[in-house]
Amino acid sequence: MLPALVLLTDVDGRVLHANPPARALLGSCVDQQCCALLDVDCTAPEVAAGGYQDVGRVTANGVVGQAARSTMGAQFVIVIQPQGVAARDTEPLTPREREILQLVARGLTDVTVAARLGLQHTTVRSHMENVRRKLGVRSRSQAVARAVTGGML
Repeated sequence: MLPALVLLTDVDGRVLHANPPARALLGSCVDQQCCALLDVDCTAPEVAAGGYQDVGRVTANGVVGQAARSTMGAQFVIVIQPQGVAARDTEPLTPREREILQLVARGLTDVTVAARLGLQHTTVRSHMENVRRKLGVRSRSQAVARAVTGGML
């Protein structure tokens, strides 16, 4: 099972802090509007101080989960317990893209991957750009997280 995603937001829905699993999936989400990251309104003025609200089913960058939020002073804590990966109409990764993504998942740089596969580092970079585009993510770590949660790696 995937770890819980935890976001701390202000009353206007701006993300103040995210736990490591949330950052891995959503990227640099601090100072972004929560509603731009999740398919839910994160301002929640209807939740009373110290209150709790079951938000229901949400999608966070392709991961589907159940969300709840509670107030903590003038801030909201949003917890998403992932339950799976949303179905996506994505292009399949090529065998080379999958091979490169596996090496990136091990923590190798583009230069190291290129040396290992006998490619130019710019070719590896291009493959990773294609991977990110196909998976609908912005960063290498998001690509790895999406591939792992989607069963591609």
